[in-house]
Order: sequence, then C-alpha cells, then structure tokens
Amino acid sequence: MSSPNLEQTLRNMMEAAEVAAGFYGLLAESTRDVQARGFLEGLVAREKAHREAIEILALEMTDRALPPFADSHLDMAKTAPEWRFVDDISYGQAVEVALDAASHSALIYSAMADSAPEPVRGILSTVADQQEAHVSQLLKLRTTTTPVWDFRRFARRDLSHSLRNGIAAEIACARFHTYMTTRTADRPTRIFLEQLALDEQSNATNLEILVLEHFDHSIPASCDDHAKTIKMPPGLELASPVSLPTVLEHALVLQTLGARYYRVLASISSGALASALDAFASAQEEHMAALVARRNTYWRTEAEGVQTVPPEDLLKMFGAHE
Repeated sequence: MSSPNLEQTLRNMMEAAEVAAGFYGLLAESTRDVQARGFLEGLVAREKAHREAIEILALEMTDRALPPFADSHLDMAKTAPEWRFVDDISYGQAVEVALDAASHSALIYSAMADSAPEPVRGILSTVADQQEAHVSQLLKLRTTTTPVWDFRRFARRDLSHSLRNGIAAEIACARFHTYMTTRTADRPTRIFLEQLALDEQSNATNLEILVLEHFDHSIPASCDDHAKTIKMPPGLELASPVSLPTVLEHALVLQTLGARYYRVLASISSGALASALDAFASAQEEHMAALVARRNTYWRTEAEGVQTVPPEDLLKMFGAHE
C-alpha cells in the first residue's frame, strides 16, 4: 500500500467521516430503542464535526486543491460494514458497532502512519490517537451501567426545574474541566481544558440570560440530584494523566448530550422559549467542529501563543455556585 500525499490524506479523512456519519444515521433511523438512537445520533454529530474540522485543517496546511475522491480502500475506514443492515439494534449493540468501527479505524491509520513521510505521518498518527481514545471511551460505556434519565418526563413535570438543571449541568462541566487541568500530561492539554471550562461557564451564563429573556416564570435556586449527569455520564471518568485526544472525546460526548437535552426542552416549550432553546442546542452541536479544530491546532502548534487562564478566574469557575 503506497502512502498518499497530504492532499489525498485530507480527502480520505473527510470522506471517511462523511461515510461514517451516513452509516450511523441509517442505524439510528432503523431502531426503536430510544437510548440507542440517541447514542447513534451523537455519533453522527461527532463525525460531521470531524469532517468540518478537517476542512479547516486542509485550509491551514495546503493551498492546493484536494482530489475529488478518496482512495477506495479508505472511504469505509470508520465503519463496521457487517452491521450495515442490522435493524432495530439495542443500545448495547450500538456501542459494539461504534467500538468495532473505532478499532478498525485506529488500526488502519496507525499502520499507514508507520510508513508515511511528514506531514502526512503526523496527521495519520493524530487521527489514530483520536480513534484509540474513542475506543477507550466506548470500552467504559460497554462495562459501566449509568443511569438513563427520561429528560422529557422530568421536563414535563416541571420545566422550571429542568431549566435550572441545564444551568447546573453547564456549571458542573466547567468545574470538572477546571479540576482536570491539574491532571494533564502536557501544556496543550491543560490549555485545552482551561478553554473548555471557559466554554462551559459561558454556556451557563448564556442559558441564564436566555431564561431571563424568554421564560415567564422564576426558576428554583437549586437543581435536582441528577443534573450533573445530564452532560457528564459517571461512566466516563478520565484516568490520569489526561491526554489531548481523551479530553476531546470527552468534550464531544458532553456537547452531544447537551444538544439532546436542550432539544427535549425545546420540544415541550412554546413560542420564543422553544426557538431560543433549539438554537442553543444547535450551537452545542456546531461547537463540536470548533473543538476538533482547536485540538488540531494545539496538536500542530503545542498551543504556542495561547495564554493560560488566570488562576483567579479558574478558582472562580471551580467555586462557582457552591
């Protein structure tokens, strides 16, 4: 197998992500398992984010046009073809599908990186690292039983509590990422976590503003016990030292879960509040591509020139809403 050049490599990666998004989308449409569908739809969003970020990477790395097509042996690199025509898969099977596909992808990209020249080797290696981090995450999902919250039922019971829970979930994520900065393997990972904490704190602030502008009632001062796990499942704890690929995978899960939650809230709301919540959910998904692009930039530059967040700001986020 000859090694592709830079432009062909970027095209291959874009095509693989696009094919994977379609693959998971078809599986999601064919199942009646609500948990499986939500998980698969999250994978669709993840792959779309990766494709968009690769387009950004291509603009940064080459001024030459990309080939119109991927190499035929790589366009299925991130799928598990044997699962393609399985209808009505369960959540457990959906995790197995993703695990098979991520393992396959990690092997392919690692093997190609071994014989590729730079800068192609670096790109292939970083994709392989990302897929290996995804495999580790999926293995945890396979072996961990986590609570599955019926967000629609909770929201219908009391929308005001559900809005407070959303704000609390964003704050919990900011606090978690601030804490994780003390367990990083390198500076780019620490900077990525700091920026991620700022993102989540900004989400909490924007959600509070959204509620004040569009919700006609007051919201409670405290959240429900399950609020933290809306975006941060307990089965996805990060082992030390934390690496950049692992952090990105964790962040993508948070974004997909957040988008699902706010879309549920939008579906049981009305008027301006429903529209604002749906837009907030869309922003969560759109931000996924920005996170992947940020990771790519930090991988290439070692986060050179990116200033660390002042300690007092980190402490403020860590202690927010105690």
